[in-house]
Amino acid sequence: MMALVALAALASGCSTRGEGPVIRTAFIEREVPALAKIRCADPVPLPDRTLSEAEATRFWGSDRTALRTCEARRAAAVSGMAHVQ
Repeated sequence: MMALVALAALASGCSTRGEGPVIRTAFIEREVPALAKIRCADPVPLPDRTLSEAEATRFWGSDRTALRTCEARRAAAVSGMAHVQ
C-alpha cells in the first residue's frame, strides 16, 4: 500500500498536463546620472620651487576640498542609481 502511495506521488510530479511557468530574463539598461559623468578636478598644479608651509597647507586644502566635493557628487550619483533598481 505504501508503495502505491509513493508511486502515485512520483507520477503526479511528472505530469505533462499544461505548461509550466515561463521565465524570461530582461536586461534593463539604466541611464548614468549626469553627476556621475562630470570629471573630477585635477590636483592643484604646484609651482616649480620650494613651498612655504602656508602655501603647502593652502594647496593641500584646495585638493582636499575638491576631493570631498567630487566624492559627494559621485556618492549622490551612485545613490540615485540604487533607487532606480
